[in-house]
Amino acid sequence: MDSKNLAICWWPTLLQFEFSDMFVFEQARPHLMNFVQILIDSTAELFTSPSSGGGADRHLVNHSSEEMTTNLSYSADELVSL
Repeated sequence: MDSKNLAICWWPTLLQFEFSDMFVFEQARPHLMNFVQILIDSTAELFTSPSSGGGADRHLVNHSSEEMTTNLSYSADELVSL
C-alpha cells in the first residue's frame, strides 16, 4: 500500500474534524488527505534526529512535551487552509 492509499484510510482517524455540511467536507477532504500523505512521506525527516544520519540506523526521537508544544504551533484552521 502506498502513502496515498494509507492517507485515504488514516486521515479521518488522525484528523478528527466535524463538518457542518457535505460541501465543506468535500472541499477540505483532499487537503486533509494530502497533509496526512506528507506526514507519511516525511516520517524520517519529522521523527529522526538530525545527527542520526541516513539509512536503517535512523531512530525515533523522544521529545519532551514542552518541546513538542513549542514546535507545533499550528491551529486546525491553518491546517485546513493548506
